[in-house]
Amino acid sequence: MQSDNLSFGRFVLPDKLHRRLQFDRWSVTEFIRSKGLAHLRGAFVLDAGSGSLDEQTSRESLKDARLHTMDIAQRTGLTYIGDLHRMPVRTETYDVVFCTQVLEHVRQPHVVCSEIFRVLKHGGNLFVTVPQTWYLHDLPHHYFNHTCYGLRFILEAAGFEILTLEPQGGHFHCLGTQLHYTCTVIKDAMTTPLRRVLLFPLLVVCSIVFGLMTKLLCLWLDRFDKQRKNTLGWNCHCRKPL
Repeated sequence: MQSDNLSFGRFVLPDKLHRRLQFDRWSVTEFIRSKGLAHLRGAFVLDAGSGSLDEQTSRESLKDARLHTMDIAQRTGLTYIGDLHRMPVRTETYDVVFCTQVLEHVRQPHVVCSEIFRVLKHGGNLFVTVPQTWYLHDLPHHYFNHTCYGLRFILEAAGFEILTLEPQGGHFHCLGTQLHYTCTVIKDAMTTPLRRVLLFPLLVVCSIVFGLMTKLLCLWLDRFDKQRKNTLGWNCHCRKPL
């Protein structure tokens, strides 16, 4: 995520449009909202690999559900501290599981998918998102980026039935995100007082050009990429068969 960079968009754009320009986060939250809400009323839900409270982007959609959160390390807003490879949860406990931007950080994603299959009730729904084109993060625990074919293979091998598998935008979402990463590179180089003084004007210019103007253009251009072979990642809704 690039939330630590300067953000001029939040001051000059409507809130909805500003959130729409956060291509990576918007793709995930919109997927949960559009595909997941219908399955949440009264459901018992697990957010697997939820991260800390400020990272639990699906929480805003779960007002009508009973929610458990799990991550491997002590963080705020967790129900369980546990390893997704061996979850401390009884078989067939949950109606719905969310696993968003997590499988790239586990050593054996096929084992994690099998564990999710185990803790889901029959007929239960899994909503999983993964990156395909993304920079290294949460080091050293970034092991994989997934294609749609690899994700389908892992989920079907675990026993899931794939209902929808969709890209997180196209080439121009990737291009806008990669260009915006320039701000992160510059900020990481600001390691001394002199560098901070010299590079701050460049950071401001890049934040305006790449974080705002270029992203607005890429948002419009992305409609022309129909093949979606170069995408930020994949969103998948699958089900444990009855």
